Amino acid sequence: MLASDFLDHEPLPGQEPGREGFMKGIAEDFAAHTPVRTTIEYQATDGDIVISRGTSRAVHDRGTYLGFKSPTGHESEHKAIVIHRIAEGKIVEEWSAGSPAPLLESLAQEIRERERFEQDLRVARTIQRASRPRRCPH
Repeated sequence: MLASDFLDHEPLPGQEPGREGFMKGIAEDFAAHTPVRTTIEYQATDGDIVISRGTSRAVHDRGTYLGFKSPTGHESEHKAIVIHRIAEGKIVEEWSAGSPAPLLESLAQEIRERERFEQDLRVARTIQRASRPRRCPH
């Protein structure tokens, strides 16, 4: 579906704007999330332009995504308007009006909370170990 000279005008952080970068980003998305569900709520065409409005929902429960190494278990919803330019039956350009910033901030917040919780557990273990008697009482 993507032309060999495809150009993504709104690549994700760290993603190359060409065809290979776009496909790598999609592969990373599907490898890190299950299930990925997309609903197209509206679609219109004007000559060689296709405009789609939709919502994608997924759970980050497998693998790395946008630099977040461990799965967060976070269920996300991403609304976007995507504009594609079509030439010779292939998508040659894409523009997106739906920032990933809220998703990234939500994932970062969840990771910070998880790290704080794990730190609290480490402190609790240290306190428990320190309060145990060194020898078995008689």
